Amino acid sequence: MAIDTRATPLLPNHERTIPVPLRRRPGGQLEELFETPIFTAGILADGTTIGDAALLTRLINRRSNMLAAVETALEMLVDAGRHNAPGSAN
Repeated sequence: MAIDTRATPLLPNHERTIPVPLRRRPGGQLEELFETPIFTAGILADGTTIGDAALLTRLINRRSNMLAAVETALEMLVDAGRHNAPGSAN
């Protein structure tokens, strides 16, 4: 998932780290499974933004598209509710 919906907003002057999975090969040392990211972007709790401009633009576009999809779904449900015939009593 591109956006973690369970994540809480990051407060000013706080950090959040994401652990990188490690593996140990038989007879070898621990090694990281993924390269450490070079660029990051984020939207802070107070609305300010940080990080790489291109990644930040993509993050904002994804959030905007997700909100548009939710609004469209709600509009469709409301419209469908208006067209339903009232239930008949048995």
